[in-house]
Amino acid sequence: SFIPSELVVVAAKRKEGKSAYCLSECLDKLEKNYNVLYLDTELRSSQFFERILSNKARVDSYNLRSNNMSIAETDRVADAIQWFKNNKNLTHIYRPRWNQEQIYSAVLYWSQKWNGKIDLLIYDYMKTDSGATDASSAYLGLGRLTNFLKNDIAGAFDIPVLAAAQLNRGLDIGDSYQIEQFASTIINIQKKTPKEIENDNALGYN
Repeated sequence: SFIPSELVVVAAKRKEGKSAYCLSECLDKLEKNYNVLYLDTELRSSQFFERILSNKARVDSYNLRSNNMSIAETDRVADAIQWFKNNKNLTHIYRPRWNQEQIYSAVLYWSQKWNGKIDLLIYDYMKTDSGATDASSAYLGLGRLTNFLKNDIAGAFDIPVLAAAQLNRGLDIGDSYQIEQFASTIINIQKKTPKEIENDNALGYN
């Protein structure tokens, strides 16, 4: 579970599961009737809904997109669509880049809309400032964003924040140690090696 006023950062290399983790946590909280605000820099709302619908209905996303599903899968998708229509506790907003004012305004608006209660804010994912011209500027920009999410959002609104960050080739978080400095908790996701998968299968984890 996530603790109000704390910032949890999930970090992974490109295309290795950070968004999938955020989406899974989002769905888990929705099923517990929590209010979730999802601020996205990667997926438009139509793409996001397709993914979370696929997860909820337990249907392969490609089959869902191509409408190549069995009768049972079609029924599960219909049930999932109705479930999302009946539950008004998710808001997904896409922007390629968010500034601090936009993040604050979105949190303030939905806090008021939901009678002062956002149960989880998800920010997917933290990017360097588009105006950054060198590594030093990028470093400072990510540090400012992390500090803002931790203190001005999680702390000021007393809500838990889950943010995704990208690991670089050296397995550092987004080239910024300040993310590690300001975050309450860091979760690193790494793809298993073929040998680790083989060992898991031998132990019955498949």
